[in-house]
Amino acid sequence: MGLVPPANRGAALSAYSGFLDLSLGITGPLAGYIASEFGYGSVFLFAAIVAAAAVGLSTLLYMRNARAECAGSNLSHCRINANFKQRAKRKRGTDPPGRHRVFST
Repeated sequence: MGLVPPANRGAALSAYSGFLDLSLGITGPLAGYIASEFGYGSVFLFAAIVAAAAVGLSTLLYMRNARAECAGSNLSHCRINANFKQRAKRKRGTDPPGRHRVFST
């Protein structure tokens, strides 16, 4: 809630509550169907697959947001990330030392 401006906190809380209720309303019957068709253990497998997909989606969205934030900017955390990538290239031997350095001044 701290990321939402104070004027929109009611709408954010409402959206959160609505999607939470929707997910709980869908998950129960879906888990029951999976258990009746494929066995009780398959519910846990399905939950693990959905959780892994959620982690993948979260990582993808985080990386896309980080790239968009760093594009054309001179933010310090972007330079730190560039320095880290530069050191990793030198360590692998794919980029010679002293070339394309991105150090903050």
